[in-house]
Amino acid sequence: MVTFPLKPVAGVADSVETGQKGGQKSGQKSGQKSGQKIMEMMRESPDISTAEIAVALGIVRSAATKHIQKLKAQGRIRRIGPDKGGYWEVVDTDND
Repeated sequence: MVTFPLKPVAGVADSVETGQKGGQKSGQKSGQKSGQKIMEMMRESPDISTAEIAVALGIVRSAATKHIQKLKAQGRIRRIGPDKGGYWEVVDTDND
């Protein structure tokens, strides 16, 4: 077995690092936008399901659930009643 050491190429490591940081920022922004969209959907239709939210946003149900859990943890929304037969209440009225 022969091992060749990698020589750093100028600019490549920097662009990879920048791309990772940019991706994280982009993810945060899209998460905020998704949160705003979810709250708007819940205002318009308080009995909307997680599956319906996922379809409307074009994401998988588990991602929609994750966004909803984050909004609940932030105190921006709350679930009133059971999963079936309950409804969403949007606590946060800010449009940041």
